[in-house]
Amino acid sequence: MPRIRGRRSIAWSAFRSAGQTIRNSDARLDVDAAVRERSPLRSALAVPIASHGRTSGVLSFYAAAENAFGERHQELAEAAAAAIADAPLDRRQMIESGALVRVDVSK
Repeated sequence: MPRIRGRRSIAWSAFRSAGQTIRNSDARLDVDAAVRERSPLRSALAVPIASHGRTSGVLSFYAAAENAFGERHQELAEAAAAAIADAPLDRRQMIESGALVRVDVSK
């Protein structure tokens, strides 16, 4: 699996965007240059998880088709992000429940 880039990724851009969703950006921008042309990814939807003006994470979705995500996809993802942002779980509870999983995609 290609490695997703950190601070230059679409998700990072959404995280830093003051709550703005990024829809149908070229998902290959999130993949290392060495494998970018071979990547099947063509679209990305990145939705900030924010509460009280503070972004705590991003929901990211990828697709092989160009312009794969429509307005309805964005609305659903934003509703899910809002529900997550309002959830009263702390980090330890999320890890213990399996709701928060760290994935190392560099291997």
